[in-house]
Amino acid sequence: MTQQSSPQNFSEKRRDLRYGVTGMPNATLQSSTGEEIIFFFVDASKHGLGIVVDTPIKTGEIVHLIIDDSSQHTIILEVRWITFVDLLTAPTGLNSTLYRCGLQATNSHLDLVSILSQCRNVSLEALV
Repeated sequence: MTQQSSPQNFSEKRRDLRYGVTGMPNATLQSSTGEEIIFFFVDASKHGLGIVVDTPIKTGEIVHLIIDDSSQHTIILEVRWITFVDLLTAPTGLNSTLYRCGLQATNSHLDLVSILSQCRNVSLEALV
């Protein structure tokens, strides 16, 4: 069973400006067991990422984001919260469940916004 917590608990503790992420760098996300997790970016801050995945990840799990774009980075992140989002695809009427996750870098000296801003095919826009 997936442990879920509310993202609102963490939004009050944010200390950095968030940026909406458009596009996708050459990147993979690996679980603690080395399995690849399909994901896409939603937003980023200096020390954290918001992503969407199609399979649940446990709160507290450590994942590795490997970016091999304009430069190579392996970023260790902790899953801070996860919540599910039910989507109803209009043409088919089929339900599809995706999971929204908040990840925090374990290295507090890392600047995720700086790393993503150097990637090709990625643009960042400050969220107000």
